[in-house]
Amino acid sequence: MPLSTSRLPPTVSLGPAPGAYLICTFLGLISYGIALHQIYRYTRIHSSDPYIIKCYVVILGVLDMFHTVLAVHLNYRHLVTDYFQPTNLSQPVWSLSVQPLVIGVILVVCQIFFAARVYLLSKKYRIIVALVCILSLAILGCSTAFTVKGFTVDDVNDLNHYASLQSAGFGATIAADVMLTSVLILALHRSRTGFTQTDSKIDVLIAYAISTGLIPVIFAAVCFITAIADPGNLLFGALDFVCTKIYVNSVLAALNLRQSLKADEGSGRDAGGMNLSVLQRRSRVVNVVSSSGASTDAGSSVIDIKMGGEIRLGG
Repeated sequence: MPLSTSRLPPTVSLGPAPGAYLICTFLGLISYGIALHQIYRYTRIHSSDPYIIKCYVVILGVLDMFHTVLAVHLNYRHLVTDYFQPTNLSQPVWSLSVQPLVIGVILVVCQIFFAARVYLLSKKYRIIVALVCILSLAILGCSTAFTVKGFTVDDVNDLNHYASLQSAGFGATIAADVMLTSVLILALHRSRTGFTQTDSKIDVLIAYAISTGLIPVIFAAVCFITAIADPGNLLFGALDFVCTKIYVNSVLAALNLRQSLKADEGSGRDAGGMNLSVLQRRSRVVNVVSSSGASTDAGSSVIDIKMGGEIRLGG
């Protein structure tokens, strides 16, 4: 017996956003599992870190967990609670509205870590850090504004009109990341001595800076372009979820990478670690030390890099 069309639920057009959000949630959960592993690894191998760094990791972990819970709740609401009630899909859900603010807070917290590395690099780079702080406030402002709009609209499709807020936020994120990463890479590049062994280890530090700085920029650029090129649906919201996880994992990887670099140094590998032997070259002395700290020899120019969150350039 054919089903009467009068008993079929009405249809609601939301475009590809719900499916994309579900897929991005799956990818985000994988990234969240990696982040949990990195946090566990951090607690095992960096128990001697300063209290402030430990608190930072805890805060980042709690924010990442809350961000994950929001995504799971939104999918459960659409796919389980409102199953066979498609008209409810167009109604804003609190977890969707809160998510932009949480994303903005996480991005700012991650920027604090990257900015701290440059702040401790040299006084002449503090202007860059000040600009990054201003951009971070812009990120937080755009995220807060988008969240406020999320609680005021009656139809989730109306959020498409405010895609510019998200694109502006990620634009500020990209600008901050590019400045911080460029300064770090430039400072490391200028510290070359001409000695093959030392320069190869500086190359490792440059690769380290690229992996923890530029890779998140690529994902942020995807979100930025999506929000500008296709603001008619909430695809950018789905991509934001994965991008945020990339930032969290980048910070945690940067913290945990210190141990691997120290292990390489201890084994004498040339690709090595952070405790570089002191090499004197007339008017220049280069000494890169690990987070445990080591004294530097006298010289007209000293580079002292502490991966425990401190990067100092002295002359």
